[in-house]
Amino acid sequence: MARSKTSRPTPSKAPSAREAILDTAERLFAERGANAVSLREINAEAGYSATAQYHHFKTRDALVKGLLARRRPPILERRAEMLTRLSMNNRPTLKDIVEVLVRPMAVPLLKDPIVGDLTLRVLARMHFERDKLLAGSVDDGLKLFLPYLKKVLPHFSERTLTQRWLFAAELALQSLANLGNLNLAAPHAKQTPEAVETFLDALIEFIVGGIRGPESR
Repeated sequence: MARSKTSRPTPSKAPSAREAILDTAERLFAERGANAVSLREINAEAGYSATAQYHHFKTRDALVKGLLARRRPPILERRAEMLTRLSMNNRPTLKDIVEVLVRPMAVPLLKDPIVGDLTLRVLARMHFERDKLLAGSVDDGLKLFLPYLKKVLPHFSERTLTQRWLFAAELALQSLANLGNLNLAAPHAKQTPEAVETFLDALIEFIVGGIRGPESR
């Protein structure tokens, strides 16, 4: 379908209309949040007509689902792999469990710091806004990890473990989504895999210490 703008990128490098719309939506969602951006704004920014957008994404939910389907699989796949290994570990440590929470989130950053930053900022905003398309993901994660937490910290109540794990999940996502703005992180252009790994090590140790701290009375 024809673009509404007269200038066109080189055909060999030009993204499809679908990808261009997703790219634009991702950037605007990362900047302002999914709930604050209309389909009309995305169309105008991407340079496509409403007809072109409707051809690919008939609703906002369809567009957001397309965005999640494009970015989340590497995170979910890495988590599934790590959970499988964890399930075969007869003597897991708290650090082993926290690794499974944190490291999959960093997969987009390790693959591409710029795109990964956008991905995590979108996910963090959607999580903060309690977007219905992510509803249940926190509860599902808790159900997966709680049995392991009870095994390594049997002296803690389920209430304490639940509360601390939710704190940990929130902290991990927000920290990685703001990696480029944190004083301990390198600018995006200098976010080498080594720099990200160093940050992950520090984040994991911090979360482990917080979960393991004395239980409040």
